[in-house]
Amino acid sequence: MTTSPVRTPRAASVPARRADPSATSPKVHSRRSPSREIVTSARRPAGAASTTSRAKFMAAQASLRPMWELVRWLHLVAMAFFVGGQLFLASAVVPVLRGDAERAHLRLIARRFGYGTLGAIAVLIATGAAMAAHFHRWGNHDLQTKLGLVAVVTALVVWHIRRPASHVLDGLIFVGSLAIVWLGVAIAH
Repeated sequence: MTTSPVRTPRAASVPARRADPSATSPKVHSRRSPSREIVTSARRPAGAASTTSRAKFMAAQASLRPMWELVRWLHLVAMAFFVGGQLFLASAVVPVLRGDAERAHLRLIARRFGYGTLGAIAVLIATGAAMAAHFHRWGNHDLQTKLGLVAVVTALVVWHIRRPASHVLDGLIFVGSLAIVWLGVAIAH
């Protein structure tokens, strides 16, 4: 036994497109006769009209994915340089070159690392701002806290470059950096 499609009449006082928003006609302003019947089995299911635009959006997002992976990679490399360099200086360089005769070498290494740190902070700020804007995270409380710590640590780094003998600044920068990494992980997940 075959069933015929269900037919529904259109209202005479309402234009065809407004009477049935899920109609499959590509025209925006249809001039169909109000007495004309529409076959419901030929209609798209609810929400299917946006499938094409959603597919285009997803394709555009997929084409941008490598760029955002590069931005995230740069962010992580800059973070690794900043925090990893501090760990390396504290655990290997400073203990080996602690003697008075080698103090000049230690200062040169620390100064060079300080300038590299400023470059890493610049990369972190640029890539972090780009990711926060792209992923709509500016209102995130963890991000706001992280940005406050970034500002504090950046000021401490600049101060430490001017006053390299202060070991208290070393500790504050390191602890602040670890807190920033912790918040970064919290934001990413």
